[in-house]
Amino acid sequence: MKIYRTAKPLEVITDYELIISLERYNFVKRQAILFAISSQIPADDIQNLNWTTVHNYPLSKKSIDILNHLPRHLFSSLVFWEEHDGRIIKIKNLKEDCEEVAGSHSWAEFVELNKNVVDIAKSAADFIRILARQAFLESC
Repeated sequence: MKIYRTAKPLEVITDYELIISLERYNFVKRQAILFAISSQIPADDIQNLNWTTVHNYPLSKKSIDILNHLPRHLFSSLVFWEEHDGRIIKIKNLKEDCEEVAGSHSWAEFVELNKNVVDIAKSAADFIRILARQAFLESC
C-alpha cells in the first residue's frame, strides 16, 4: 500500500484580515508593523530607526511608501515615535505587537503569508469600476 503525502494547504491572508488585525493600534504603530512586514527589518531595529540611518537598509517599494506617509517630528529624528507626557519617545513593544498580529503563525510565516496578500479591497474597487463602466456604456 502506498501512502501519499498531501501538500500543506495553501494559506492566504487578505488585506481585510490584515486591516482587522491592526485596527487596535494607533496610526504610527500600524505603520511600524506594516513596515516590519514589508522590510523584514527586526522590530528592535525599527524601534530605534531614525531618518539618518533608515537608508542603510535595503527597502522595498512598499517600505518606502510607508516611510513617505509618516509624520515627521520637528525635534526628533526617530522614524516611528509617539508622544508620552509631552515628550517624544520611540514606540514600545513592537516585537510583542508584531507577534500578536501574527497570531498562531510564527513571525517568519506571517511575513511570508503577507508576500501574497489577497487584495480584496482593490479587487472590489476594480469590480465596482467595471460594473459602473458597463452600466454607463449600456445607457449610451
